[in-house]
Amino acid sequence: MAIIDDFLKAFIYFVDNGVPEKTAKELAEQVSGSKVTDDKTLKAFAADVKKSGGQAPKKLATRKERGDLTFINTKIGDPQKSKLVLKGLDGTTESVYSQFRREQEAIKKGLIKDLKFVKQNNISLGAKDKDNILYNMKIYNSLTKKVDELANELTNAGKEPQKIYTDFTNNLISTEPSGILKSMDDSMKKIKKALDEIENIRSGKADDDRRAIVKQMYQGKGYGPNEGIYRTLSRQFLADEIEAGRIETTPAIYNAMREGGHPFIDSIKVFRHHYGDDAFDILGKYVDSTYDFMQGSRYPGRFEFRKLGLVVKNKKAPGKTYAHYSTPSEIDAEIKSIDNLISEYQKGESPMIRSKQELLEAISEQNKRRAKFVKIKNEIAPQETEVLPGDDLLDTAEVIPIKEDRAVLNGVELFGDETFEELKFIGDNGVHPRKPKNGFARGGIVEVHI
Repeated sequence: MAIIDDFLKAFIYFVDNGVPEKTAKELAEQVSGSKVTDDKTLKAFAADVKKSGGQAPKKLATRKERGDLTFINTKIGDPQKSKLVLKGLDGTTESVYSQFRREQEAIKKGLIKDLKFVKQNNISLGAKDKDNILYNMKIYNSLTKKVDELANELTNAGKEPQKIYTDFTNNLISTEPSGILKSMDDSMKKIKKALDEIENIRSGKADDDRRAIVKQMYQGKGYGPNEGIYRTLSRQFLADEIEAGRIETTPAIYNAMREGGHPFIDSIKVFRHHYGDDAFDILGKYVDSTYDFMQGSRYPGRFEFRKLGLVVKNKKAPGKTYAHYSTPSEIDAEIKSIDNLISEYQKGESPMIRSKQELLEAISEQNKRRAKFVKIKNEIAPQETEVLPGDDLLDTAEVIPIKEDRAVLNGVELFGDETFEELKFIGDNGVHPRKPKNGFARGGIVEVHI
C-alpha cells in the first residue's frame, strides 16, 4: 500500500503541475518504482491520497537547487543522433547496444533524481520545465525502445545482451561522463557559473572582490589614513635626493617627483623602495609632531629630513619602469585586474566594444599589458617564477600559464601573445600565421570567444 501511495502522490503532484495524465503516470512510475496498470485502482486511490496527503503550497526552486536540476532545466540531446556518442561506436550491434544502454541508464538515473527532488520538495514547475520534461521523456522512451530492439536482435543471434553489457561496463577505463551526458554536464557547468556570477553581483561579493584587488595594488605602511601627506612629503624629498645623487631613478620618475600631480606614478612606492617600508614610521612621527590643522605638515628640506633618520636602503632603481617599484603581490593584482577586464570584454559587458574587430584589438592590447607585468614580476621576483620551455623564444616574456587549456580562436590554439593582425588572420583563415612552437610563454593564456 505504501508503494501505491507513493505512486499516487507523485501522480497527483505532476498532474497538479499541469503535466498530462499519461505522462504524469509515467513520471510517477519512474519516481516511485511502482507500475500501475489498472486505471480503476488509480482512480480509487486518487481521492484518498488527495484527502490525506494535503499538498503544501508549491515553492520556487532556489538558484542553487535549479542549477542542479539538469533534466528539468534543459532539453537533452538525442544519443541516437549525437556525434559525441556515435563516434565511439565500432559498427557492431554489441557496441551500439552497450553504448545506447549506458546512455539510457544515465538519462533514467538523472530523470529520477531530479523528479524525486522536485516532488519531495513540492517545487513548482514552470511552463519551460514541463516542456523540458516532456521532451526528455520522449528522448528516453525512444532510446529505451531502440535498446529493447537491439537486445532482441542479440538474443535472436544467440548472444546474451546482459553479459555483453556487463563486459562493456567492466572494460570502461574511466567513469567520467561521456557522450550526450558529458555535453549536458559541460552546459550545466556554464549555466551554474553564470548563476554564480549573478549571485555574486546581487550579494555584493563582486564589488568586494574588486575592492580587494584595488587594496592589493597598494600595500605597505605608506597607504592608509595619512597617505595623502606621506605622498606629498616623500615626493618633495625624493626630488631633492635624486638631484643630490643619493638615489637613482629614470627621468620620467624624477620629473613626476619634481612636478607632482602625475596620474599614476606614486611617490609612496618609489619612497618605499629606496628607503624601506619602515621609513613611513619615521614620517608618521614627523607628521604627529608637526601637523597643523590649517596647513598640514610642511616639508622642511632634505637636510632636516635626513636628520630624522631616513637612510637610503636601495640607491638604484629596481628596473627600467615605474611598475618595477611594485611588490610581486601588487603585480599579481594588476594581472588579475587585466584578466577581469578581458573577461568583461568577452561577455559583452563593455559599452566600448561594438564589433568583432574592436574586441580583438581590445584583447590584444590587454594581453600586451599583461605580458609586460608578467615580465616585470619575473625580473623583480625571479625566485617566485619557474622558467618553462619556450620562455627564451620571446623577448617580451609574454605570459605565466594560469589556465589549464590553451585559448582557441576559429579552431586554432593560441600562444597568448598574438598581435591584432595575427588574430584577424586566424579569424579569417582558420590557421595560425606562425609555425607552432613546443611550449609557450609564461603568464597565462586569455581565452578569446567570438
